[in-house]
Amino acid sequence: MAKIIAAEKIKLDSVTIEKNAGGKLVFDNVVQADVSVTGSLESRQSVTEVAQTSLTSSLETRVSVQESTASDIQNNGVDSIETRLSAEEVEMDSKADSLTTRVSAEEVEMDSKADSLTTRVSAEEVEMDSKAGSLTTRVSAEEVEMDSKADSLTTRVSAEEVEMDSKTGSLTTRLSAEEVEMDSKAGSLTTRVSAAETSLTTRVSAEEVEMDSKTASLTTRLSANEVATGSEGSQVDSIETRLSAEEVEMDSKAGSLTTRLSAEEVEMDSKAGSLTTRLSAEEVEMDSKAGSLTTRVSAAETSLTTRVSAEEVEMDSKTGSLTTRLSAEEVEMDSKAGSLTTRLSAEEVEMDSKTGSLTTRISASEVSIQGTIQRIDNNIRVSNFAISSGAQSITCDYTGFGFTATQSPKVMGQIKNSVSGDPIVICQLRSVSNTQAIFDFSDNIAGTGYSMDIILSVEPQGHDS
Repeated sequence: MAKIIAAEKIKLDSVTIEKNAGGKLVFDNVVQADVSVTGSLESRQSVTEVAQTSLTSSLETRVSVQESTASDIQNNGVDSIETRLSAEEVEMDSKADSLTTRVSAEEVEMDSKADSLTTRVSAEEVEMDSKAGSLTTRVSAEEVEMDSKADSLTTRVSAEEVEMDSKTGSLTTRLSAEEVEMDSKAGSLTTRVSAAETSLTTRVSAEEVEMDSKTASLTTRLSANEVATGSEGSQVDSIETRLSAEEVEMDSKAGSLTTRLSAEEVEMDSKAGSLTTRLSAEEVEMDSKAGSLTTRVSAAETSLTTRVSAEEVEMDSKTGSLTTRLSAEEVEMDSKAGSLTTRLSAEEVEMDSKTGSLTTRISASEVSIQGTIQRIDNNIRVSNFAISSGAQSITCDYTGFGFTATQSPKVMGQIKNSVSGDPIVICQLRSVSNTQAIFDFSDNIAGTGYSMDIILSVEPQGHDS
């Protein structure tokens, strides 16, 4: 069984082992890490390895990108310029096409507006023609109505004339009938007078015959007995008296007949005068109606002429307004066309200016790209250094890279091992200059399969930080 010996310090050959005040072992004055420190170190190492791996991947990605960029710039710089030039030419063509499209669109819009204007003008002309046709139709209808009214008036006048003629004929017939009746009465009166005169003459003649007979008889009797018959003289006187009385009576009847005949003639003259007066009054009324009808026809013709003239004036006014509007819209269209031409010229000038500016920028970019290629080629370096077994650090000398004293390279290092199963070792940059960089390791290197990759870069010359 091993023996336990309490000791503060042990010396084995040339190695001294002791415990310090903090309770940690010290080998040849080197304080050894305890479990907590080792665990913390392992955790820190893991974090550092992850960060180192991330940085290495990022550095490798950046190097690959820069190598790819450098290679692309070296091999395809012209292609890139041509690509950018093509892209800008495509953009210029697109803008030119857009400008042409806009111009075409505005021309189409202008044509559409012109067509719309023509359509509106045609529609208004059609409307004007329709109104003119409607006006003509209305005028014709009113003329037909006026003709109808005139025909109706003529018919009425003719009817009234026929009626007047009928009344005049009836009046003439009545007058003729009354005249016939008067003539008949006058003839009857004459016949009666003649008959009375004949009867009177007959009676007178008979009485004269009787008287002559009586006279003859008397004369005979007188002759026979002139003395004895003294009373016959008295009878003769009585007969003469009676004869005179009958003559007076006959004269009275003849005068009465003449008086009645004169009264009837006066009555006939009065009726004829009244008939003439009525005929004149009806002729005056007919003339008044004919004059009123003529006045009404003239007034209707005047009103129709006035209305037609007013509608013609309105149509002329609308036509003038339409012409004015059409002229104004043509002026506006010409103004827009002039403005479009001006804008097109201005955009063409701008496009020429941009093309010239693009050419200038391309030339400047070619010069800048060539300089960038040269600077990238001169300011990025990659190298590898072997690590000897047991080493705790490595000094990477890159004097041959030719960095100047004013340049401060950025250095990234990574330890790699070609032997599977060897411990992972972390490196940490201690110092860097324009000629070398020193890295420390987390553990001593065990074996010969380890090496160090470093990547160096400096700010391109002439670059503004």
